[in-house]
Amino acid sequence: MQPNKPVVLVVDDDPVNLDILVQTLEQDYFLIIAKNGKRALDLAFSHHPDLILLDILMPEMDGFEVLAVMGKNKWLESIPVIIISAESASTYIDSAYDLGATEYIS
Repeated sequence: MQPNKPVVLVVDDDPVNLDILVQTLEQDYFLIIAKNGKRALDLAFSHHPDLILLDILMPEMDGFEVLAVMGKNKWLESIPVIIISAESASTYIDSAYDLGATEYIS
């Protein structure tokens, strides 16, 4: 399937956050949803999205681990990743950028 809209992978384990992001983006983007980091990587490999919106604190594999895996993979490293997280401590932000995040929104 080739969507006519840019493909965005939205990764968050909080259903309220997911609902807000989906309602905000669904008209302009083809959305793929993951509720944990492992699923996010599976979907990123299979769909190679145009953008990933990624939460940091999640079960099974957190956003930092996702970024680390993506940074070591030629197929995934070129996908821009915007971190969307309630965590605003500079250590979180610095770590996200160090691991290859394109932007960090808290």
